[in-house]
Amino acid sequence: MMIATQDAIVLSDFDAHNFFVPIELALISVLLFSRDD
Repeated sequence: MMIATQDAIVLSDFDAHNFFVPIELALISVLLFSRDD
């Protein structure tokens, strides 16, 4: 974990959240579909 000011932590967490959530949802749906096969 990086040590930074609270503002920097919140901003980086917010950016990472917005960037990674669509990717994670896509990966999860791919895993679920391949599981059904």
